Amino acid sequence: MLGAPRTLQALAMDRIAPTQFAKETGDWKELAPGIVLTTAIAVVAVFLGDLNAVAPYVSMFFLTTYGVVNIVAALETLSGDPSWRPKIHIPWAVNLIGGIACLGVIFFFNPIAGMVAILTELIIWIILSCRKSTERWGDARRGIYETLIRWALIKLSSRPMSARNWRPHVLVFVSDPVKHLDLIRFGNWFSQGRGVVTVCELVVGDIFKEQQDLIEMRKNMQDLLNREGLVVFAETNIVNDVVEGISSVAQANGMAGLQSNTILLGWPKERAMLVQFLSTMRNLEKLRKSLVIGRVQPRYLFPREGIQRSVHIWWGGDAAEW
Repeated sequence: MLGAPRTLQALAMDRIAPTQFAKETGDWKELAPGIVLTTAIAVVAVFLGDLNAVAPYVSMFFLTTYGVVNIVAALETLSGDPSWRPKIHIPWAVNLIGGIACLGVIFFFNPIAGMVAILTELIIWIILSCRKSTERWGDARRGIYETLIRWALIKLSSRPMSARNWRPHVLVFVSDPVKHLDLIRFGNWFSQGRGVVTVCELVVGDIFKEQQDLIEMRKNMQDLLNREGLVVFAETNIVNDVVEGISSVAQANGMAGLQSNTILLGWPKERAMLVQFLSTMRNLEKLRKSLVIGRVQPRYLFPREGIQRSVHIWWGGDAAEW
C-alpha cells in the first residue's frame, strides 16, 4: 500500500506504466490512482479466502526480481561499464551466485508458481520491447559485447597472420549507396560471411563548410542496407579529393588487429576518371591492400549456364609478411 503506488509512479514516468500514474502535484493526490489500483488488487487477494494461495506467486515475483538484479549487477561489474558506480562494491561472483540461487529456489519451492511468474514477466518484456520508447536507460548487453571485443582484439593482435587463416575484410567505396547496391551486394557475396564488410560513402567537400549531417547519412545508409538484408556496416566520410580520400580511409579503416585488407571499387564509367582511378590503384598497392575492381551487371551477378565470363587476377605472390 505504501511502496506500490510510488513504484507505479516511477514506471509511468519512464513511459512503461500508463501515464495516469505519473502525476507530480506535490501532495498525496498524485498517488491516488496508484493507491486505488493497489487497494483493488489487495482486496481481490483477500476475498480469495486463502492467502496461502496467493503468497507463492507473490514470492516468485520477488525472487525473480532479486535474481535478475543480482545477475545484472554481476554482468555490469564484468563489463566494466563506466556508468556502473555502485556505492557498495560486491565481487561479481557473489552477485552471480546470488542470482542463480534465487532462480534455483524458485523451482525448488514451487515450480508451477515460478513458471507463471517467469512467463508473465516474459510477456511484459516482449510487449515493452515492441514499443518505441524515447527513454535511454542504456543496455548492459552493449557493455558485455565491448568487453568481449576488447578481449578478442587483444588476443587477435598477438597472433600472426598466415595464408591459412586469411579472411577478406572488404571495404567498399561508393558515391551513392542506392545507385551502387549491386556493387555492395557483390562485396557481401565476395566475403562469403567470413570477413567484415564495410561500405564507405565518400562526400567530396569541406568538412567545415559541409552542411550535411554525417550521423544521419550513416544511419539512413545502414537502414537501407538492413532492408536489403545485407550484413555490412555503413560509414560516411567527407574528403577533399576522391583519390586522397580513398587512400586515407583505407589506411584508417579498422582497429587493433582487425583492419580492412581488401578494397572493392567500381569501374569508372567516364574516361576522364581513369587517370584518377589508376592513381588510386597505385596508392592501394603501396598500402599492401588487395584490390577488387567490380564491373557489376545485375543479370550476370550470379553464375548461369551458357554465359561466358572472365575474371582477371594480378597475383602478387604469397608474401611472408601481411
